[in-house]
Amino acid sequence: MKDTFVKLQKLQKIIAKMYEIEDKIKEVPNILEVKQSLLAKTNKTYLELIAKENDLKGQVNELKKTKMEAEIRRENLEKSVETIVLSREYETLAKDIEYAKNEEQRTRNLLIEKQKRLDEIQDRISIQEEIFKSQTQEVEEETSKKDENIRLLQEELDVVNKQKESFSKDIPEHLLFKFKRIIRNKENVGIVPIHGNVCEGCHMALPVQFVNDVRKEDEILFCPYCSRVLYYEDVNVEEATPMEEMTEENEPSLSEFVDDDEFSDF
Repeated sequence: MKDTFVKLQKLQKIIAKMYEIEDKIKEVPNILEVKQSLLAKTNKTYLELIAKENDLKGQVNELKKTKMEAEIRRENLEKSVETIVLSREYETLAKDIEYAKNEEQRTRNLLIEKQKRLDEIQDRISIQEEIFKSQTQEVEEETSKKDENIRLLQEELDVVNKQKESFSKDIPEHLLFKFKRIIRNKENVGIVPIHGNVCEGCHMALPVQFVNDVRKEDEILFCPYCSRVLYYEDVNVEEATPMEEMTEENEPSLSEFVDDDEFSDF
C-alpha cells in the first residue's frame, strides 16, 4: 500500500498538469471569441457614429442654407431703407430688419452648436477607426495562431497522458476515477498526510480509531471532511496535534461528519 501512496503523490502532479493543459486548450477558442465579440461591438459603435455623422451633416448643410437665406433677406431689407419715405413704413421695415437679424443670429448659433457636435462625432469616429483597425489585427493574429496553439498544447497533453498511464498502471480504475475527480475539485490536491490526528488538507481533527486505520495502510481511506486520500506521516511532537486531545469519549463518530456530496459517491 505504501507504493500506492507514493504513486498517487506522483500521479497527483501529473493529473494536475493534465487538467491545466486541458483548460488552456478550452481557453484558446474562448480568447478568439472574446476578441471577435469586442470587434463586433466596436464595429456596431462605429456604424452608429457614422449614422449620427450623416444626420448632423444634413442638419449643418440645411442650417448653412437657412443662414445664407437669412443674411440675403437682411441685406435686402437694409438696402430697401434708402427707398423709404414715410416714417410709418420705416418703423415697419426696422422691425423686419431686427427680426431678420435675430433669425440670422439664431441660425448662426444653432449652426455653431451643430458643427461642434459634428466635429466631436468625427473625432470619435477617428478614434473608433483606430480601435477597429487594432482589434481587427488582433482577431486576424489570434485566428492564425489558434490552430497552432492548440496543436502545441495537444502535443504537450499527449506527453502528460503517457506519463499518467505509466504511473496509473497498477491503480484500480475506480480509485483512479475518484482520485482524478478529487484533484479537479480540490485545487489540485488529492492526497494529503495526517499529522497527529489532523488532516492536512482541511485541517480538521479526525477520530483516533480512524487515524489508526489510516496508519495500518490496509486500504485507501478518504478524509470524511474534504474527501482527499489520506496517509499517515510522522512529524515532530511540537508540530502535531496531540492524539490525546480527542478521547474516545469526546471524539465524533464518522456518521457525524459533514455530509460531502463528493465523498458520498466514494
